[in-house]
Amino acid sequence: MRSHCPSSLLNEYDTFTADMGPRFDIWADVRARLTELEDREEARAREHEIDRNLQTAGHNAIDARRRDMDEDGVAADVIFHSS
Repeated sequence: MRSHCPSSLLNEYDTFTADMGPRFDIWADVRARLTELEDREEARAREHEIDRNLQTAGHNAIDARRRDMDEDGVAADVIFHSS
């Protein structure tokens, strides 16, 4: 989101985000259970599945999200908090 902030407010933005603390992880309970899997490769694969949404530009940028949706043939979207 920093790229969308006016340059005159960047110092305030940086201060604000530094004080936010750790990022809320809606999947924290699932991640904790992944450590119980004996197959470490399976645990890594599942962790990647959880994180793949965060790996796309469309996660925070609406234009990129629309582009991703168009490429995938998605006509509608439901947005959940903390995604």
